[in-house]
Amino acid sequence: MLELSALALSAMLVVTACGSKTQPPPPTEVQATSPDPTTATTATTATTAPAATTATTAPPAVPAPLTPPPKPWHDLSDDEKKAHMKDVIMPAMKQRFQAFDGEEFAKFTCATCHGANARDVKFEMPNPELTKLPETREGFEKLAQTKQKALDFMGQVVMPDMATMLGEPPFDPATNKGFSCYNCHTKQ
Repeated sequence: MLELSALALSAMLVVTACGSKTQPPPPTEVQATSPDPTTATTATTATTAPAATTATTAPPAVPAPLTPPPKPWHDLSDDEKKAHMKDVIMPAMKQRFQAFDGEEFAKFTCATCHGANARDVKFEMPNPELTKLPETREGFEKLAQTKQKALDFMGQVVMPDMATMLGEPPFDPATNKGFSCYNCHTKQ
C-alpha cells in the first residue's frame, strides 16, 4: 500500500511539473502533492547529503551553468539560437543526461533531443521521435509504473533547467503559457 502511495505521489510530481504554476524542487528534495488540485498541499523534505568525497573517489562534476539567452528565444536569430544551444544548452544537458544514465546517453548529440532529421526540420520542437506523453493524470500514473526514474529526472531536472536556459517561465495552467513537457514531447 505504501509503495502504491509513493508511486502515485511520484506520478503526481510529474503531472504537477508538466503543468505547475511553480518550478519543481531541486533534485535534492522530495515533493509530495495532494491528488486533488483544489486542496493541493505540498510538503518538501530535504534528503540526506552525499558522503564526503574521499581521495579514491573523483569529486562530482560542477554542473554546467544555466544561463538564459540575452533576449527572448523567439527574438533570437537562427545564428544566436545555434550559439546558445552550442555554448549553453548542449553542455548542460549532455552533463545532466550522462549523469542520469551514462550508458544510454554516452553519445549525446543534437539528434538526442531534436531527432535524426533535426537539420531537415530546422531543429523544430516538439520532436515526434521522443516518447509521446499522456495528457491526463491517469496516463502519467500508468507511465510511472514503468518509467518512474525517467519521469522524476525529466520533471525535476530537465524541464526546469531547460525553462531557465531558454529564458521561459515554467508552465502556468491559468494562462496556458510557459515551458512544459510538451515543448519537447508530443502528446499521445
